[in-house]
Amino acid sequence: MARKKIDDKMVAEWILLRGKGRSYRSIGLQYDVDPRTVKSRVEKASEEYEKEHWERVSQQVDAKYLDEHYRMLIQMTSAVMEMISLNPMNTIQKQLAPSYFDICLEPATHKATQFLAARSLDIASINEIEDSQASRLGHKLFDALMEHEPSLKTNIDAWKSDWAKFQKTRFDLIEEAKNLFKHFNIADTMAERIKKQIVDEVLRYKLLGEEPCSSSVDTSDKDNERIQNRSSRSKPVRLVRYNKRIKTTVYKGSAEEVAAACKVYDQVLLQLCHDERIGPVQDSYSSLMEHVKVVENYVDRLLLMGKPQDQCSLCLNRQKRLPLSEKQATQRSDE
Repeated sequence: MARKKIDDKMVAEWILLRGKGRSYRSIGLQYDVDPRTVKSRVEKASEEYEKEHWERVSQQVDAKYLDEHYRMLIQMTSAVMEMISLNPMNTIQKQLAPSYFDICLEPATHKATQFLAARSLDIASINEIEDSQASRLGHKLFDALMEHEPSLKTNIDAWKSDWAKFQKTRFDLIEEAKNLFKHFNIADTMAERIKKQIVDEVLRYKLLGEEPCSSSVDTSDKDNERIQNRSSRSKPVRLVRYNKRIKTTVYKGSAEEVAAACKVYDQVLLQLCHDERIGPVQDSYSSLMEHVKVVENYVDRLLLMGKPQDQCSLCLNRQKRLPLSEKQATQRSDE
C-alpha cells in the first residue's frame, strides 16, 4: 500500500483538532494515518511555532535595544562636538585635549538618562560619588562610537595630536614674550603678568585676522574714588589695549610701571609677530582647524543619518560581544 502524503495543510488541521480536545488516535483514524505519526508531526510543528514565536519576540526586543543603542551613540556626538569646539587659545595651562574631553563625557551620558533609567540606572539623580559611573559609561559609549566610525576615531586622534602641538607652540611663544619683556628691562613679576595677554593679542591678530590694537593709559572712576586722598604719583593706572571691537586691560599698577610697559609693548608685539616665532604656531593652528572641520562633517553626517555605520562590542551581535580573550582564541583557531 502506498504511504499517504502528509502536507502542511493536513498537519494544520491536526493541530486545530488537538486544540479542540481530539485524541491522536481519533485523528489518525479520521485521516487514515498512524496515531504515532500524528503525534510526532503535531509536536514538531508546535515546537517550530514556539521557536519562531520567540525568535520574533527576540527580534523585536533586539530592534528596540539596538535603536536605543544607536540613539545613545548619536547623543554621544554632543560630547565630540563640545570637545572639538573648545577654544584652544583659552587654556591657561598646558592641558591636553583628553583632560577636556573627560569633562565633556558626563553631560553626554546624562543625555541618555531616559534609556538608562529603564535599565534601573538613575543617572539623573547622580551625586558626587556616582559621577565616576557616569564618566565610565560615557567612555564606554564613546569607545563604542569609535568602533562604529573608525575614520572618525582617526580624525579625533589627529585632532588631539594637533591640539597638543598647538598648545606647546603657544606656550613656547608665551615664554618668549616674557623673555622679550625682560630684555627691555621690564621687571620679572610684571613680565610674568602680561606675557599671556600680549600673546593672546598676537594670536587674535595673526590667526583670526583681528584688527591691530593700540595702547592707552587709563584710571577708572572706581579707582579714583578709592584713592582720592592719595598723591597723583601713587594712583594705580591701567595699561589698556583697544581697537574698534574690544577694550582689554592688560596690566594694572603704578604709573611708572604702566608707562614702562606701554613704551615697549608694541616692540615686543612686533618681535612676536616675526615669522620665525609665529610660524610654528600658525602651522599647528591651521592643521588643528582642518581636523576640526573634518570631525564636524562626520558628526553632521551622523546626526542626519540617525545611526552610525558598522558595529561595535555593544551591538546585539554574538561575534562582536565575545570577550577579548575569546575573540583572540577564535582568531588563533581560524588562523
